[in-house]
Amino acid sequence: MKKHKQWFKQNAISATINVDDHILNVLQRPEIKALVDQIGCVHFEVTENSHNLLNNALATWNNPQSTTLWLDDFGSGNAGIHAIRDYHFDYVKIDKDFFWLLMQKDSGRPLMDALVTFLSRNHHNVIIEGVESEAHKAWLQGMEWFAIQGHYWKEVSIEQLVQEDITA
Repeated sequence: MKKHKQWFKQNAISATINVDDHILNVLQRPEIKALVDQIGCVHFEVTENSHNLLNNALATWNNPQSTTLWLDDFGSGNAGIHAIRDYHFDYVKIDKDFFWLLMQKDSGRPLMDALVTFLSRNHHNVIIEGVESEAHKAWLQGMEWFAIQGHYWKEVSIEQLVQEDITA
């Protein structure tokens, strides 16, 4: 990321790194905080499954202006609303299996719409994981999500993006 810092900034692209309890502790070290602040486009994803992290470590997180914590795998069946009650995540990523489950249910779309609306109106940017088809995109149309993510789009490396000067 440091190598391509300028490209990230020019294109207003954020990079996220998944963290666990150990990594969050490493991020508290002054030299690491300084490096993260210097790069400026790095954000961190905490999985809903990280019980210890959600219960204890986030209380000590000193959030720099340039860095945010994102909640990953929301709806995977572990923390749910409890995960967002005690800490405000700027971004909440809805778990792909939860999304796919709701798509199969008769009442799934109204439930997903209500959940996305609730999160969005409580100042969480909602990202829905697991979008792999036009049907997935159509099902989500009209909901208040911030972004959708999945294998619908071709995977490319950062080197390819920079080399081809592909912008957001």
